[in-house]
Amino acid sequence: ILISRDIDQVRSAYTYAACIECVIILSLAWLAILLLADNPNLDSSQLIVHVINTYTYVGLKGLMVVGVMALAMSTADSELNASSVLAVHDLFKPLLPSSDVSITTARLCSVLVGTAGLLLALHQGDILSLILITASFYMPIVTVPLLLANLGFRSSPRAALTGMLVGAGTVWGWDQYWSHTGIPTFLPGMLANLVCLVSMHYLLGEKVRLKVLEKDKKEPQ
Repeated sequence: ILISRDIDQVRSAYTYAACIECVIILSLAWLAILLLADNPNLDSSQLIVHVINTYTYVGLKGLMVVGVMALAMSTADSELNASSVLAVHDLFKPLLPSSDVSITTARLCSVLVGTAGLLLALHQGDILSLILITASFYMPIVTVPLLLANLGFRSSPRAALTGMLVGAGTVWGWDQYWSHTGIPTFLPGMLANLVCLVSMHYLLGEKVRLKVLEKDKKEPQ
């Protein structure tokens, strides 16, 4: 959305992405229904193991294991590369403009992020819990400033980073002290991020940098 040239391109991207995602979600839902009908007492943490051991044979089982490992490794290294680049360009450069940021800094960020991800994976042990906890941090941190930017409200990096930190802290605090309420952690996290970002914007006296997508206007020949 942020790199689209006009509204029509955004609409087309949303339409194609929605259709493809619907097909993927329906396929996964149908697979889950088949597994539930085959074994209602199956442990949710053993789904992949059950599919490999039950519905594959010698040779195909090895290919499936290799394929799953290749998918996991390719996703992990691409995410590590993206996170290290984002950390350098969106955190270190705005906060430390006078410092000399080099490729070594990106490599160090990649090592730190990879170590943190490994510790988180070993701590959770269940892939579903791991996905839920990462989503509960992603939505309050990223969604609020992204939606505001798409709507034309673009503040300074200081206000945005402060809102992100407050949103992440709210998610952690809500999970530690108010999880018994049954309210998902991303809801108070998103609200805290929104309130803090807008409050810091006006308290710091930042200027709103508007950038609204417009249709391309062709001049008459």
